Amino acid sequence: MRQMTDYELECLIAETQAEGLLQAPGRMKSEIMEKSGRIQTRAVRQMTRTSVRLELLLYGVKTAAAVATAIFLFGVVSHPALQSAIEQNDVWAQEEDGGHFGDVFSDALNRINRNLWQGMGGYQE
Repeated sequence: MRQMTDYELECLIAETQAEGLLQAPGRMKSEIMEKSGRIQTRAVRQMTRTSVRLELLLYGVKTAAAVATAIFLFGVVSHPALQSAIEQNDVWAQEEDGGHFGDVFSDALNRINRNLWQGMGGYQE
């Protein structure tokens, strides 16, 4: 659109003042309000869908992490070397009389560690 000259602008102002402004149709306001309401409703609906999907994704990630942790801990606890070390420790603890708890506990941890390393093939005596 080209720019108006000063003369054309003065003519437009004079014409508008003489005739007045045109009135908008009566239904125009209600149509605009209805359409803007639909746009807002659509935006809210889209945001709700997005937040629900995000919550579902976070729940899935948390669940997967919990399952992976549980499987890892189950594998560590049910390792045969650890089970035999715990059983052997119970036998040794019953056989020892008068030993300090700290010494017994330290020895048991050392035995468990040794058995775990032997079970994985990494410990050589």
